[in-house]
Amino acid sequence: MLSKTKTIYDTGAGEIFWKNFLAGFSRGLGQIFVYLLILFIIGILFAYIVLPKIMPSVTFYTNILKSLSSLSNIKTDSGITIPKNLNIQKLLGQ
Repeated sequence: MLSKTKTIYDTGAGEIFWKNFLAGFSRGLGQIFVYLLILFIIGILFAYIVLPKIMPSVTFYTNILKSLSSLSNIKTDSGITIPKNLNIQKLLGQ
């Protein structure tokens, strides 16, 4: 007697495993897709809303770091290092 519906007692272990494997695999792919989509949307929002507001501060601090790295040091007898050609206005970006 053939029927269109099967119960858990009528199916084999391989069929149960295969159906659960496909269900779990498709769920995992869906989660990865949604995660990447959300990450993309957050990246777009960051690039268009947040980045223009913080960019002046970032360029200010990078200019200060470039100025500090370009200074050469002089050691005195007391062991204190003093930067040579120190220009405060250039250091502060004014």
